[in-house]
Amino acid sequence: MNCVMIILNYKDAERAILLAKRCEKFCSINKIIIVDNDSKDKSYEKISNISNEKIDVLKADKNRGFAAGNNVGAKYAVEKYNPQYIFFANTDTIFEESNILKCKEVLNKDDSLGLVSMRMIGPDKKEQISHYEYPTFYTYISDMTCVGNKINFRKKKNYNINENEKNATKYVDIVRGSFMFFKANALEKAGYFDENTFLYCEETIIAKRLNLIGYKVGLITDAFYIHDHIENVDNTNIVATKRLFESRYYVASEYMKINIFEKIILKIFMKYAIGRMRLIKKIRRK
Repeated sequence: MNCVMIILNYKDAERAILLAKRCEKFCSINKIIIVDNDSKDKSYEKISNISNEKIDVLKADKNRGFAAGNNVGAKYAVEKYNPQYIFFANTDTIFEESNILKCKEVLNKDDSLGLVSMRMIGPDKKEQISHYEYPTFYTYISDMTCVGNKINFRKKKNYNINENEKNATKYVDIVRGSFMFFKANALEKAGYFDENTFLYCEETIIAKRLNLIGYKVGLITDAFYIHDHIENVDNTNIVATKRLFESRYYVASEYMKINIFEKIILKIFMKYAIGRMRLIKKIRRK
């Protein structure tokens, strides 16, 4: 089998179904696997109704997060279908069949690439951040001092795309997790997604894992997909920000290999940032 698409659903059955039914018509996709990440709103029952010879529907036994949920689909695909390509698309993405063909073409031509994506635009057709640099301990610290204003960590790390790069494939550090197109053997060799994060930083970690085994990440600069999603972490969403900080601490500890002193500093700044958020939220309520 040549190409498998994986859609991870969590309480978004309507859009998951729309995306699957749209992509079912694409000849370039041989199999679509929808994984319901243990939604409690009867998503699985709704999605199961569209199961057919091209669409497989799975249910995770527990919601262990974005990485683990996607791994359910990826490991199932490798074991059952042994595809050449596996790609992951969020329920809120829109793309054309020409995009799938382009991703295959680019990966097929460049042995060094393990993962590619495209430039991302919003529903308003304005370009969003498509890729960014590997974070460092110092950028994590710097970002946390900005809590209390509008947080947009990734924007600060984005490269610009020059005019002479707009019809090429550009090697980048990290692409966005909303659309990731892999050589299946590269993903398997990398050990799939790291399931030690529940949400956030999955694309950072998989890019690093690919890099460690000799693969590069590419951005196709003349292809676009739509991502209908609000990307900012709001400064009052303490739960989401805690998850972000937990994932970043894990990345720093396991992949940056920061020392014990740096771990202490990072935890202090995390507590400071969350405390400041709570204070701002309390002030706004008055």
